[in-house]
Amino acid sequence: MSEEDIIKRESIYTCFFSDHHPNLGIRCDPFYKFASNVEQHWRGIRFENARYRETYIHNNTLRVKESISFLTNVDIYFAGVGKDYNVTSAIESIGVPPVISNVRVEYSAFTGINITNPGSIGTIFNSTIKHNAGEKT
Repeated sequence: MSEEDIIKRESIYTCFFSDHHPNLGIRCDPFYKFASNVEQHWRGIRFENARYRETYIHNNTLRVKESISFLTNVDIYFAGVGKDYNVTSAIESIGVPPVISNVRVEYSAFTGINITNPGSIGTIFNSTIKHNAGEKT
């Protein structure tokens, strides 16, 4: 499917929104107008509502959720392009995020890391996240 086909398909006239409001503008462009150089990208890693344990920090005065998922000693290159060329983050987490250590995320088509609704603190250490979101070196 060409970029022109995607743009035609995703026009305002083919969006299936049944409730148009005069004060709301809707534009249905693809998330990313991809170039041919992202066709070899892959989706990335996604954590959804991963399991966690509750623990206390700060002299047992603050209860926090601590993930039992770990992403350690991982290199992630050229991620971030999902189904139908929609961009995604190289590492996505919904809910309590994994503990991320010694991870390198580079050259993703979109953001390197996206943490949504964490409900707790996240831990990222000794990691490199650079040259993402289509950034050219």
